[in-house]
Amino acid sequence: VIGCPSGYTPPNCGNPTNGTFNQETDAYNAVDNDTWALFAQGIFQLTDRLDLTAGVRFSHDEKVFTVTSTSVNTGIAGLDGVRLTDDWEEATPMLSLKYQLRPDAVLYGSVSTGFKSGGWNLRTSNPAELRSFEPETVTAYEVGLKSEWLDQRLRLNAAVFYNDYEDLQLQYVIPLGYQALTVVGNVAKATVKGFEFELTAKPNPNFDLNLGIGYMDDEFKELDPELANDRNRVTQKAVISLDTQLPKAPEWTRNLGLKYTFPLEGGAELAVRGDYRYTSEYFHRFNNEALSAAGLRPALGLVSTYVAYTPANGQWELALSGTNLTDEMYSTGGTDAAVGGGLGISAINVGPPRMWTLTYRKNLGN
Repeated sequence: VIGCPSGYTPPNCGNPTNGTFNQETDAYNAVDNDTWALFAQGIFQLTDRLDLTAGVRFSHDEKVFTVTSTSVNTGIAGLDGVRLTDDWEEATPMLSLKYQLRPDAVLYGSVSTGFKSGGWNLRTSNPAELRSFEPETVTAYEVGLKSEWLDQRLRLNAAVFYNDYEDLQLQYVIPLGYQALTVVGNVAKATVKGFEFELTAKPNPNFDLNLGIGYMDDEFKELDPELANDRNRVTQKAVISLDTQLPKAPEWTRNLGLKYTFPLEGGAELAVRGDYRYTSEYFHRFNNEALSAAGLRPALGLVSTYVAYTPANGQWELALSGTNLTDEMYSTGGTDAAVGGGLGISAINVGPPRMWTLTYRKNLGN
C-alpha cells in the first residue's frame, strides 16, 4: 500500500497490521577517507651473523560520513543529512632480529604493531543506532626458522606467533524482533596464537612434495561493557561473550600436495599433481550462531588434481584440472535468521561443486 489508508497514521501506514514490515527505504551513504603516513626502516649488522631491523610508521586517517534515509511508504526521514567527522592517528613501530645459523638457514624473531582506524555503523536508518567504533591495534610476536637442506632439495619453514589485540573491531547481527541490526563494535582485548609448519621436498628431479600444518587458538580476554550488554532482543542471550570464537578461524589447517613429472619421448613432459586441503570446523560470524550451515561450517577436506602436457619446445601447455573431486557440499557463509523472533529464513552460500577445467596456454615470447 503506497501512502496511508484512511484510518491509519505513520509509521504503520505501509502495513497497518505490523509496521515492522514497512521496510522499503531510500538510503544514501557517503564516506570520504583521507589517509597519509610517514615511515622509515633501517637494517643494522650487529655481527657477521646477526642483523637488527628497526622501523616505525606514523599513520593519520580522517573520515567524513554523510547519510540520508527516507521511508518510501511514509515519507518520514530516518536520518536526514547526518554528517559525522573524526580523525585518528597512531605510531606503529617494529623490531626484528635475524641470526644466520648456516648459509641456508635463518632463525628470526620479530615484534611488530598494526593499526586500523575507527568509524561508524553505516547500515542503519535509526539515529539511536548510529554508534561509532574505535580504532583497532595489534602487537604481533613471531619466532621462526627458514631453512634449506640437502642441496636445496628440502625446504623447512616453521613459525610460532602470538597476536595481542586491543579494541578488536568486529561485525555482528543483533536480532530485533522481526528485524535485525548489523553493527560494528570493539572487543576490548583478544589474543590469537598458534604455529605454522611448511615442508617442501624434491626427492628426485621429477618428484615434488609439499606439506603444511597450521594451528590457531583465539580467545577474547575482556569485552567492552557496551558490547557485553548487546543481546538478542527476543531470546535475551548475549550476542558476544568471552566464549565467542573468531569467525572463519579454524583451529587446524593441513595441506598435502604431490606432483610427478613424466619425461616423454622427444623431450615432452606430462605432469600429474594431486592436492588435499583440510580445515577444522569454524563459525562464519562473530555471534557464533549454528542453527544452520549458514552459521557453522563443519570440518572439511577438499581434493583437487591436474594433468598437464608440455611439448619439448615449451611453447604451449594443455592442462586438465579438477577441484572438489569428492563433490562435497559446504557453506561459505550466509544469513541465519531462523532465530527466536526472526523471520525463520536461512540463506546459505555454498562452495563450488566438483568442477573440471580444460586450459590451453600459449607462450608468445621467444
